[in-house]
Amino acid sequence: NLVIGTSGKGIDFSAVSDGSRSVSSNLLDDYEEGAFTCTLTPSTSGSITLNTGKDTLSYTKIGRVVHISGRINIASVSSPVGNANLNLPFTAANLSEHSDYYSLKLTCHSLAMDATGIGLFGELSGGNATYTITEERRNSDWVTYAAASIVGDGNDWIMFDGTYIAA
Repeated sequence: NLVIGTSGKGIDFSAVSDGSRSVSSNLLDDYEEGAFTCTLTPSTSGSITLNTGKDTLSYTKIGRVVHISGRINIASVSSPVGNANLNLPFTAANLSEHSDYYSLKLTCHSLAMDATGIGLFGELSGGNATYTITEERRNSDWVTYAAASIVGDGNDWIMFDGTYIAA
């Protein structure tokens, strides 16, 4: 086992840089894998309760790249108003020129969509540790998914698969 015993140290790949790209670091100084308990919250008011034991997502963090996956089950709702937001294990990086906008894949079972909706995805922007569930419409518009659309009768499942850059 190779053990890095000092914070900020790691595997230095600077010898392989070709100079044609803007590189902020060639040091791989972090690797972590684990699970986190997620919450799904309405942005304005009310609550969304997840089934205990079905509210955990897994993550792997390699350097600044974070990959999350898993499935949650919605147990109940209480007058949710606003957008449906899900927490993430790490805050997303603030990058330039919209390179800090991420779309996380969602596969949903039994979540009601607008009649013109064709799919849901999670939208995350830099500096945030939560992302907003967003609905794509047939006319290519994106609208935030209304938390009030979640029924919460135990039949609502959301599966996640996505990658983003951590701060």
